[in-house]
Amino acid sequence: MEFTAQLLISLLVPIVSAIALAVYVRRLAARDQARYAVLEETTLTLREEVAQLAGYNRGLSKDIVQQFALVIQMLYRRGQLNVDELSRVLERQGQMLYFAYGVDLDWDSIRKRCPSVRFLYVAELKGHRLVFPRKSIRWGCGVASVVPEQGASVWGVVYQIDETDVTSLDWSQGFVPARDQNAYERKDATVYPDGDETKPLNVSLYIAQPQPSPPRPSQQYKELILEGAKFWFLPRAYIEDLEYIEAQC
Repeated sequence: MEFTAQLLISLLVPIVSAIALAVYVRRLAARDQARYAVLEETTLTLREEVAQLAGYNRGLSKDIVQQFALVIQMLYRRGQLNVDELSRVLERQGQMLYFAYGVDLDWDSIRKRCPSVRFLYVAELKGHRLVFPRKSIRWGCGVASVVPEQGASVWGVVYQIDETDVTSLDWSQGFVPARDQNAYERKDATVYPDGDETKPLNVSLYIAQPQPSPPRPSQQYKELILEGAKFWFLPRAYIEDLEYIEAQC
């Protein structure tokens, strides 16, 4: 009986801490509409709490995960959290670090296809540009990819995904490892959490096989990317660039 009680407490403490942290962040944000300014001014050291919560964010509600992402960025910028430390906390064998830059920025969508997904970082893929080089049968419009371009950057988020969900993710991208021709290919890449060049992170991402004269993305497809970028608080300048993407009527 005593063991059961201890087990329940060990499971509940991180969840309760997550809720308390989210409530606190919301109160900070409520003081000023400029959330970034408010959070940058706070002097609380939350490193230990974040380290404990990081492994549990896959089971939390969407709004709490969003606040968690904002706190991660705040701590990283204040020098109270670094990639190596958080990676050690979250390290699991047989898991994939996935850099999402397109419609997989949508938390509801990625969580349905990959229930094990956990948010890790907002990150920058340097030397690349966002493009829409092929038509998707599923979407009926041009879909996102990245191409090398000096001086350009693509922002997105890094998810941690269990090996059991990787096949589902591959399938959703039109990628089958043993197949000769795929809509997308899974590639290795290096990204930089919060754009910090001193902390490179090796990830997997999907790059589309281009087609001649692809159509533009649909408005719905564009909005999923745009709303995902806003949800994860990607840089404002990058969000403005996304808003200028030409969509189908």
